Amino acid sequence: VPDFSQEGIILRPEAIHLYGVDYMNNKMIATYFGGAKIRIEWLNDSSCNIAFASEQIMTEVVSGLVLKL
Repeated sequence: VPDFSQEGIILRPEAIHLYGVDYMNNKMIATYFGGAKIRIEWLNDSSCNIAFASEQIMTEVVSGLVLKL
């Protein structure tokens, strides 16, 4: 993993970024993640960050989404 600290960038391994959620609300996004405990951080009308309790939980939930495809 590159060191971005010099540029003031903080990596958040427990979070993912979603773009294109213009027509989604909190309930729709929470349903998408199958009831996992998440915190939705809206950045604007089109994007948000989804924060999980830990990197391990984020990895498990996202892996489950990918396997469903």
